[in-house]
Amino acid sequence: LAIQKERRGEDHPDVKRMLHSLALEYKVRNRHDDAFRCLDEAIELAADCTEEKTRLLTCLGNMYKSRRMYTNAMDTYLMSIACLTDTGVSVDNPQLAMLVRMVKRLEIQNRLHSQNHELSSVS
Repeated sequence: LAIQKERRGEDHPDVKRMLHSLALEYKVRNRHDDAFRCLDEAIELAADCTEEKTRLLTCLGNMYKSRRMYTNAMDTYLMSIACLTDTGVSVDNPQLAMLVRMVKRLEIQNRLHSQNHELSSVS
C-alpha cells in the first residue's frame, strides 16, 4: 500500500481499491479496527460523491451493522444515499432502493434494541 501511494499518489483509484480490499480482508480476520481505519481512509480520499464513494460508504455501513453499531450504520447509509442522489441517479435506481430498505430495517432494529435495553434495565 505504501509503495502504491508513493508511486501513484494517494488519490489514485488503485489506492482506494486497495484500501477497500484490505478492509474486507481485515474484516474476515476479525481485525475490525484496522478494517474501519482502511475504509475511513479510502472514503476520505474519495472526496467527491461518486459511485465508488457510495460503495465505500455502503461497505462501512455494513461493517457497522455487523458489529451491531446500528446508529453508526444508519448514519453511514444515509450519507451513502445522499452521495448517490448527488450523482444524479433516478429514484428507481436499485442501489438507492436497497439503501432505503436497509435504513428502514435499521430503524426497526434500533427500536427493538432500545426496547430490549429498557426492559432489561427495569428488571
